[in-house]
Amino acid sequence: MRTLLRPHATFLKLRWPLLLAMLAGMLLVQACEESSDDVSLPRITPTSVKLSAAISDQIVFTVEGGKPAYTWQVSQQGLGFIVAAENTAIYTSFAKSGQNFITVTDANSNAVTATVTQQ
Repeated sequence: MRTLLRPHATFLKLRWPLLLAMLAGMLLVQACEESSDDVSLPRITPTSVKLSAAISDQIVFTVEGGKPAYTWQVSQQGLGFIVAAENTAIYTSFAKSGQNFITVTDANSNAVTATVTQQ
């Protein structure tokens, strides 16, 4: 005696690996979306500043996002210096012309840079 499979039973037997792969893919996408919401990259404000090279001046930078603790750096120490505390830094320019870059790096090594143009 021959047993006939029902059409839906045959479909499930033949498509089981495909269905399993699709389910795994959906779970992976959902997991990635959830984890990406937990991690943000640092953002620096302002991103670009123009200062007079005729005088010494100051500008306040702030960082949001990322993972504390933050480290701040200035690329051209001959043009100015930075004093930082947590998510805020004050850049003081010297009366010199040039371009300086203020970089803040978070605990995950994600960095963002602002530009200071002194002219």
